[in-house]
Formats: sequence, structure tokens, C-alpha cells
Amino acid sequence: MITRRCFGGGVSLKPVLKLGELQIDILNRRVRVGSAELHLTGLEQSLLYFLAANAGQVVTRDEIMDALWGIDFAAESNAVDRHIHGLQVKLQDDWRNPRFIATVPGEGYRFLSVSSEPDSAA
Repeated sequence: MITRRCFGGGVSLKPVLKLGELQIDILNRRVRVGSAELHLTGLEQSLLYFLAANAGQVVTRDEIMDALWGIDFAAESNAVDRHIHGLQVKLQDDWRNPRFIATVPGEGYRFLSVSSEPDSAA
């Protein structure tokens, strides 16, 4: 599973990430934005989870490549960019005014930090 490669066996994963209106359920392989369910490939879901798990931090293309494909994988130079663009399209995320994934010129990408929803009502 790609997620295992991204985070290794020793890291505990949070099975469901809730960031604002975005919910990523890695175990049941479901992604929702508000009430709409998105249909993502396994790679797209792992990429989104990786970015969201590092919300607010700039993640370089090399870090994404290593996490998703492994350090020995040789890919096209624009592979990460193509997958990010595909995610932005499916998330209906305008690159000029992003809600979820921002491009950091010359550095990589950053999942925009939003407060997580509380696990229980107060």
C-alpha cells in the first residue's frame, strides 16, 4: 500500500484527517469535500493525505517523490506537478486562489493550514 511507503510501519497513522471541509478516510479510501465524495486514485489519495498530514509546511517535490514512490524511483521531472494539478482539478482548487494546495514557487507545495474539526461536540 502506498500509505505504508509514505509513513513507514513505525509511524502511527490517523485513519481519518479532518481539515476544514475536507475529510480524508485513508482506511475506507474515501475523500469528501463538504457533502461531495471525490473519486481519487490510490496515488492521488496518498498524495493528498501526505500533504494534509503536513498541513502548513512546505513539502518539496523531492520529499513527495521519496514518500510516494521511494528514493530509488526515477520519474519524469514533472510527475509530481502533474499529480498535484490532477488533485487541484478534482478538488476544484483554483491555483490563483487555492483553498487546499498552494504552490510555493521554487520550493514545492503547501497544504493550507485550516483548523481541524473537534472530535466531539463541546
